[in-house]
Amino acid sequence: MVDAILAPARRNFYVYALLRENGVPFYIGKGSGRRCWDHLKPPETDLTPKAKIIRRILRSGAEVEVRIVASGLSEADAFALERAQIAAIGRHPVGPLWNLTDGGEGSSGYKHTDEARAAIARSAKGVHGSALGRLRRSQISRDAWRDPDAAKIMRDAIQASITPDVRARMARQLKITLSDPAWRAEQSARLKAAWSRDPERRETNGRRFKATLSTPEAKARAREAALSFWAKSESRDRIAATWTPERRAAQAERARAACAARWAKKSRVEPHVGGCAATD
Repeated sequence: MVDAILAPARRNFYVYALLRENGVPFYIGKGSGRRCWDHLKPPETDLTPKAKIIRRILRSGAEVEVRIVASGLSEADAFALERAQIAAIGRHPVGPLWNLTDGGEGSSGYKHTDEARAAIARSAKGVHGSALGRLRRSQISRDAWRDPDAAKIMRDAIQASITPDVRARMARQLKITLSDPAWRAEQSARLKAAWSRDPERRETNGRRFKATLSTPEAKARAREAALSFWAKSESRDRIAATWTPERRAAQAERARAACAARWAKKSRVEPHVGGCAATD
């Protein structure tokens, strides 16, 4: 008994992340041995958000990437890092993670039954989906980001988790999404509907946006970003490639129509059919 107490803590624990197809993490965990790979074949009775995401990814023909964040840790250090990672990245709806808790709890080797997992998922869904739960998480997130030390830790953790490979995958996935006409039409309709429901909010946000852009600092940043963009040959080539003859013709037609409308309004003369006025 004394030898067990005095023995050094085992350092065979690690912290891992499960990533979506685009490289964004959706779960952070702590384990040892093959713990992180045990998630990759969830039973159909597992109704947790994590299991649903894994099944969807596997059905699409893709693979769930397992990334070891840190290894060779004691259990206490692994729990602490797990909590820090979850807090830094954020749980849904504040962040992309679908962990049911803030981490740092449980005991090594224990596994919930399928019934227990389903009950936990239902309970968490009810709590997190309620207005009170959303308000509480929002307040926790705001308080964390207002603390300079906590904000620095979270920013560093997020930046460390977005490697060049992850960034490249996210960029490719974003390009695919933005190039989908159906998705663009859906987002446009949703945005128009949201603005039409609240004209006062639209006007308030418009004034705030104009006031923000009118500051010397904002103008300087915009100018610097524009100069940096156009200084790259690949940027110029990409823009030039989008100006097809059809697009140029459409743009010219819109410009002519806009000029005609402005001229008609300025001169207050309605255009006559056939180019002349009818006379008796």
